[in-house]
Amino acid sequence: MALENVKPAHGGPLPEVVSEQGVNGKEVARVRDGLAVWEYVLVARELAWEPAAVADHLQEPVERVRAALEHYSRFPDEADARLAELGRFWEDPAKYLAEARAARR
Repeated sequence: MALENVKPAHGGPLPEVVSEQGVNGKEVARVRDGLAVWEYVLVARELAWEPAAVADHLQEPVERVRAALEHYSRFPDEADARLAELGRFWEDPAKYLAEARAARR
């Protein structure tokens, strides 16, 4: 299943997804009682965007996965930015860890 297959008929906000302040101080979209949207997207990219496979892998209800993927189809920028940030971290983790240590001092 491609992401195009989970796109909703309209583009408004979903009641299942809330905006919260993340640990880094930035706002993050989170499925109610679930994970951040970017976390579902990270797994969905590896599992061909199949909600049932993502739900099984994460041990989350498939309804939460569908809500996250619907939200992502409407508002991809936040999750894409977070995943790009994670990609940069894994390219040079020592750099980011050193910056984090310096920021705490």
